[in-house]
Parts: sequence; C-alpha cells; structure tokens
Amino acid sequence: MASVIYLKNPKRIKALSMLLSLSLLIRAVIQYRMREGLKEYKRENPDIKLRAGWGGRALENPTYRLLYEHSVNCYFEKEDAGIYSYAWSSAETRERVETLLNLMKITLEDLIM
Repeated sequence: MASVIYLKNPKRIKALSMLLSLSLLIRAVIQYRMREGLKEYKRENPDIKLRAGWGGRALENPTYRLLYEHSVNCYFEKEDAGIYSYAWSSAETRERVETLLNLMKITLEDLIM
C-alpha cells in the first residue's frame, strides 16, 4: 500500500496515518461489539444458533468483514426531504445484517438518523 501513496508533505502523511489508524480502531470496535453481543446472546439463548455466518452457517466468531460483505449491496434511499429508507439486495441479506447490528445493539433507525 505504501508504494501507491503519493504524499510528500509530512503533515499530509501524518494526517493519512492518523485516518488509517482511526479507521482500524473503528473496525476493531465494531468487531469487538459483535463478539461481545454474541457471547451475551449465547448466555441468554444457549440452544439457539444464529444463522448469520458465511453462507448462512451458524455464527461463531463474527468479524467486521462478515458485516461488510453482507451489507455491501445495501444502501440508503432518499424518499422525501429528510426521510430515508434502507434498500436491501434480498430478504436473506436483511436478516443477516439486522442480526449482526442487533448484536451490537444498533437498529436500522439508528443508522438512518
């Protein structure tokens, strides 16, 4: 990656480094919250398996990439002035993404607002 960065100004290099570090931190927090939410869910529902993993498999160790891959074809649509909705590529995708968001205690309404 470093070979394709064309920054020469030291301030810009530091700014880019800070942004990349911040993005990695956010990614780690998302993954941590999903895993902690799954642990809590398993404690409360030991016999029920969540089918939100790769290919609909049981969810064992969720990652940020799993959430990203499931939600890559989903987007916000503007319906009216200040009113948005979320567009899903399929019902299966919606179920998986909502499951992962629920583990983090986030709703779609939280994302839209």
